[in-house]
Amino acid sequence: MARWRVIGGYGSNIIGPASDASNRLNTTYITAGAVSDELTARGLKTFFRINNNAGYQRGIGTLLETLKPTSVSILASTKEAPALLAKGLQKDLTAKGVKVTVHEFDPAITDFKPIINKVKLQDRSDILMMSAYENDYVGIIRAAKVLKPPVKLVVGAWSLATPKMYAEFPDLMNNVVGTSFLPFPVEMKDEEGKRFAEVYKKTYNKEIEYLSTLSFVETTILAEAIARAADSGTLKSGGLPDAMRKTDRETLLGPVQFDATGDNPRFSVAMGQHRAGKVVLVSPAAAATGEIVFPGLPW
Repeated sequence: MARWRVIGGYGSNIIGPASDASNRLNTTYITAGAVSDELTARGLKTFFRINNNAGYQRGIGTLLETLKPTSVSILASTKEAPALLAKGLQKDLTAKGVKVTVHEFDPAITDFKPIINKVKLQDRSDILMMSAYENDYVGIIRAAKVLKPPVKLVVGAWSLATPKMYAEFPDLMNNVVGTSFLPFPVEMKDEEGKRFAEVYKKTYNKEIEYLSTLSFVETTILAEAIARAADSGTLKSGGLPDAMRKTDRETLLGPVQFDATGDNPRFSVAMGQHRAGKVVLVSPAAAATGEIVFPGLPW
């Protein structure tokens, strides 16, 4: 009898070997925590993810296109996912005539002032883009707040435009933009989202946010596929991957539909801007809950 499902994980370096093991055991694995292109190029029959590098790149690129910068400085961690995102953004922006300078940094770095000084004195870019993680964001923005490069906006990727980041670093986050799925305070437009927000608040006494939204969507997708496989009588005989590939629905993260590799080609993220404790969705226009403050800086 086939085992049925594994869910979760965070980081391509963890999810890669975990999903390899799951595939060998004929166990369906779904995640929203890894964006490496290599994960869906392995030909695994049981691996699925709802978000990917292309969707984050698309969301950030859409915002930058509307701002029409002449130059962008990208500070990129050499970890796999941030490096991949930076490379894609550099290619797309350069093709549109934007001058792009990429400053790679080792994840162990703690002093970002030398890099920010290059942005200030050499690049003189319109946008400071961070392709990195939470600790990196804090170090970069602290250095920028001291040196004040002549940028007009600070933009980042995942886990930046969250209420947690503002609560912990209110002096650094105002006007900073990052990938997001929902505004904060949460505003739900559909019944599924309203029910999720209500139950989550009642259960945990706090508002839904970035990671809880990802978890809700991947769990819902998996549960619905299990139900389809059970209804068709194929769940115990290994029919769950086929049921997963029949997914085609709108979610709190936008449309989810799996291709032959298990990827979601329709994924695209929105962009949120910190505003004095709130997160306002500012891009794309169809998802926006307010206008972007531009120029807008945390200092």
